[in-house]
Amino acid sequence: MKQRLLISIAVVFLNSIYAFGGNGFSNSTGNWNNPSTWLFSGSARVPTCGDTVNIPYGTTVTVNSQENLVPCGMPLHIVVGGILQFTNGNKLELPCGSDVDILVNGLIRKATPGGGNSTMISICNQDEWTAGDGDLPGPAHLGSSLPVSLLYFDAVYKPETVRISFATASELNNDYFLVQRSSGLDEWRTIERITGAGTVSDFHSYHAVDLYPETGINYYRLCQYDFDGACTFYPPVAVRVDGNEALILCDNPSLSGQITLLYRGKSAKEFDFTLTSVSGSEIVNNQVILEPGLNIISIPVEKSNAAGVYLLKVDSGTKAHYFKWILGSVTPGSLTK
Repeated sequence: MKQRLLISIAVVFLNSIYAFGGNGFSNSTGNWNNPSTWLFSGSARVPTCGDTVNIPYGTTVTVNSQENLVPCGMPLHIVVGGILQFTNGNKLELPCGSDVDILVNGLIRKATPGGGNSTMISICNQDEWTAGDGDLPGPAHLGSSLPVSLLYFDAVYKPETVRISFATASELNNDYFLVQRSSGLDEWRTIERITGAGTVSDFHSYHAVDLYPETGINYYRLCQYDFDGACTFYPPVAVRVDGNEALILCDNPSLSGQITLLYRGKSAKEFDFTLTSVSGSEIVNNQVILEPGLNIISIPVEKSNAAGVYLLKVDSGTKAHYFKWILGSVTPGSLTK
């Protein structure tokens, strides 16, 4: 006999990138103010508020204009692995909280002959480097002395999740990171806690996963805690969550004799769930109403059924999904194609 089940829901959707403080790279040698010099999430644009800007080894970026980014208010993080150079009298003025990391083999220099204090990098209206200081090779750091030198912080769409990744060039007294999410830049929820590397001066990469992003724009930020309890927040990035339909079979093989599935969709749907044995005998036939968002479906199966491989059919009337469901402990050689 068919049974009708109403499943409780939690809303979750997937995403596409929304520009708000991106991670960009110089993809060729060129001028700072030329969009074709840069690549931010697949798009060519010049660096702006809140960006992490990377100049990799082998590329040269030239500042040939007066670049005043102070009014934007959000700090920039610039990582120089190649060459950042300036022509006569031009400067890079960065907002408060910004910093510049010059890596090993990285270099900041004046591109044209002569020196002087009118060619410079300033942060929060303070001169951090001028052409009169001479070339500045790495490793070196300009700006506020942060406990962690963050190379990049990205949040991107992957099937069923939002994947967060970040990396550091150095860490000082670093206890742990909190990866946090907000829907409105006011209240923040911790997604994951990640142990830091303590005190190191080499490259470290980290990853986190948000399994349940909200619909609309999700903001992600990093909070870094020292061993003494001090916290440093880094600028957020944003991801737009659109929501695609997905159906996932969990806990397979099942030792509990229970079928567990996750369904996420934009609209309510009614599904027929049919479980049959390899011989064609019908074991379970349920009808389930699924609501928009994330649905967790649990369907019990009589424990008297023999351990083995079963066929699960999930049919919405317009599309059918088929899964192999394994009850109990089954050796790999017993699985059917």
